[in-house]
Amino acid sequence: MKLNKIMLAVVSSMIVSVSIMSAPAVAKDRPAGMNAASGMAAATPGKSPADAVHANKMLLAAAEPFENLTEMAFTSTWAKIDHTMGNAEIAAAGARQSLAQDEVVKLDTHLAAMKSARQKQDRADLALSSIEVYRVLVSSVTDGAKIPTQVSLLDYSGFRFDADLKSSPIRWDDMAKTMDFAHQQWAVIAPRLKGVAVAKRFEKAVDDMDRAVLQKNQSLAASSVKSESDLVDELEKYFSAH
Repeated sequence: MKLNKIMLAVVSSMIVSVSIMSAPAVAKDRPAGMNAASGMAAATPGKSPADAVHANKMLLAAAEPFENLTEMAFTSTWAKIDHTMGNAEIAAAGARQSLAQDEVVKLDTHLAAMKSARQKQDRADLALSSIEVYRVLVSSVTDGAKIPTQVSLLDYSGFRFDADLKSSPIRWDDMAKTMDFAHQQWAVIAPRLKGVAVAKRFEKAVDDMDRAVLQKNQSLAASSVKSESDLVDELEKYFSAH
């Protein structure tokens, strides 16, 4: 998801002092939160619609640098990664007040894992822990956002799938679990896309990702996840306009 960079300025203006809790690294045997059919948070009782809209914008803006970090983790220089990590941590600090307490714990766990991966220069774990922070943030967007949270979670699924693919060895089992999660998200929003051209193309991309995992076909996995990511952008545009 490529949000307007102006949102990051909003995040920075609300920075709070925060110390990152020491916590174990993200488990490698399955994606965090894979047992949830939907990551969408319910609207907070007593919060005005305007407050909810503002919190959603904060959360989505804060999530963006973690998506960027996941994308660059395997190829960028450590100096560029360190710069992006700094921006990402600032963004996360500004969004903490919009998270429930249990989500703050998850946030701190994944931030700690991210820092540990950087210290070890483990690019795969850096990518995976970064995209888990992204998941925590976008999952806390409340119901009623113009772009359904499931679209962001499909974006998450593609990034995690790609990070698994780029890991050594390739993490095929985790890719399969990630696809289970992606199917759950798609099932929620697919009824809203009946007759929409992008829906059929998205389903084709997801089917190809499933087939790639089943066949352990690295080339098909790479091409299909790229298609999925591009089509998530189209889903965002569709929901923004409808």
